[in-house]
Amino acid sequence: MEKKIKYGNMFAFYGKLLTEKQYEMLYHYYMNDFSMVEIAENMKISRQAVYDAVKKSNKALESYEKKLGLYDKFKSISIYSNSIIEISESVLEKEHNEENRNQINEIVALAMEINKVNDN
Repeated sequence: MEKKIKYGNMFAFYGKLLTEKQYEMLYHYYMNDFSMVEIAENMKISRQAVYDAVKKSNKALESYEKKLGLYDKFKSISIYSNSIIEISESVLEKEHNEENRNQINEIVALAMEINKVNDN
């Protein structure tokens, strides 16, 4: 399951670099959670053809990720921004100075904005 999530996320980054057919198959496979049999029926091809195309497309996604590293950067940004939010919220619980609390709230808001941008 974790592998499917990873490839689904890489598809979100690099899907438009695939051929139209590869994109369509992976879109149904990762985004709509269709089985290979369902994809084969919808596209009127064999299940083996879908399997081969998904395998080949995944290799292409891996190649793009190796060269560009966008998925890894996305994961790192998410981890760091979530850590900023957690640490800031922990400090807020202990902080009594109103000016500092306001600044920490601004930090939390900015980190949440980073997460929103990173999720799109």
